[in-house]
Amino acid sequence: MSRKKDFERRLRAIEARLNAERPPDRPPLTIVTIEGGLPREIFHAVAGGHTWTRDLPHETLEVFVERCAIEAHDLGEHLLTIGGLSGPMPEKLEDFLATLHFDDVPPVTSPGHSGWRADR
Repeated sequence: MSRKKDFERRLRAIEARLNAERPPDRPPLTIVTIEGGLPREIFHAVAGGHTWTRDLPHETLEVFVERCAIEAHDLGEHLLTIGGLSGPMPEKLEDFLATLHFDDVPPVTSPGHSGWRADR
């Protein structure tokens, strides 16, 4: 079984265990993951107005998901989103990129900066 399928199987098991404890008149907890395309590991979760931050590098993804799911369940939330972007989106692209910590990418330079030519 691939790691992704194994992870999904464990997410569904967490949902099933917590939903078995929920009163029948409350909607079930659903865990959604958003991953890929971002330059770092999943470190953020949100449910309703509640947010969680993963304790990297000390907290594994599985422990983080379980912690968030239990807390979201206890708060009565029905949708938990693991991953994705954290917090409000900055208006300027440069500000957004600065939040992602691309350590191995040189800073953006403006046209006319030494060595930069549009025709290359």
